[in-house]
Amino acid sequence: MSQSATVASQWKLNALRCVVVAATSLVLGSAGSRLEATTVLPMDVTELSDQADFVFTGTTLQTEVLLSKDGSFPFTFVTFAVDDVLKGKTKERQITLRFDGGMLGDRGVEVDGMPRFEQGESYLLFVRGNGSAGCPVLGWWQGQFRYGREPGSNKRILLDSAGAAVEGITQGRFTRGPAEVSQRATKAGGGMTVLSEEGVHIVLPDQALRATSTAKAPMVETPDAAQIVDQLRSFIAGRGMAKNFRQGRLVESARTEDVPAHAAWSAARPR
Repeated sequence: MSQSATVASQWKLNALRCVVVAATSLVLGSAGSRLEATTVLPMDVTELSDQADFVFTGTTLQTEVLLSKDGSFPFTFVTFAVDDVLKGKTKERQITLRFDGGMLGDRGVEVDGMPRFEQGESYLLFVRGNGSAGCPVLGWWQGQFRYGREPGSNKRILLDSAGAAVEGITQGRFTRGPAEVSQRATKAGGGMTVLSEEGVHIVLPDQALRATSTAKAPMVETPDAAQIVDQLRSFIAGRGMAKNFRQGRLVESARTEDVPAHAAWSAARPR
C-alpha cells in the first residue's frame, strides 16, 4: 500500500488524534517508518536572524484547517495581521503561513513540536520556506515568541516557547528569565530530541528547555516587548555583512487553493 493510501485509510478510520513525527535531513528513514522524535538543531538569535527570509511581529486573525486534495492529510493555514517587519517584506499587511497537520473536530494529525497560535494573540516570528516547508517558522518552536503581560506591572513583555521572558541579546544569544512551569510551555517543547550543534549529543526535553534559558539576574527589570524588538531590529541590521547572513526576501502568503495534493507524513496511532 502506498504512503498516501496508508494515511488516507488511517484518516478515515481513526477517530483518535494521531501524533506524527517529522524527520529532517539529519535523520534517515524509509517512507512510512515510525520515528520516535522530531529532530531539530538548536537555534538562537544569531542563527534565526541569519537564516530567516522574513521576521515580523503580528496578530493572529484566523486559522483554517483544510485536507489535502486527496483527502488524506490536514494542513493548517494561519493568517496574521503584520504589525512590524524586521527583515524581508510581504506584499500586504497580512500574511498566511501553512503548517503540516491540524485538527478537524475530533480527528486530525498533530505534528510534535509544531508552533500553535491563538486567535487575537500577538507573536514575533522568524519565517522561512512558507508554502514549501512543513513548518515555516524557522527552528519550529524556537522561532516563535509570544507577547504576554508581566505579573504585577502588567507590562507587555516577550516570552519564548517555555514561557521565559526575553530580557535582551548578549553575545549573539537571547538572555531570558526563568521558564514558566506550565502546560502551555510543556506543549511547546515536549517530546523533542534536540541535537547539539555538533550533531552528536542528545539533550533530553526538559534539559533542552533549561539550556535555552539564562538565569535571571537579581533585581533586573524585564524590558518591555518594544525594547526587545528594537534591539532585535538593530541586531539583524548589524548581521547584514556576516558570512552566513541570508538577505531578507519577499514572502508571499500560502494560498488555500494551493493545498498539497497528498499527505506530508505517514501517520501512526500513538502507543
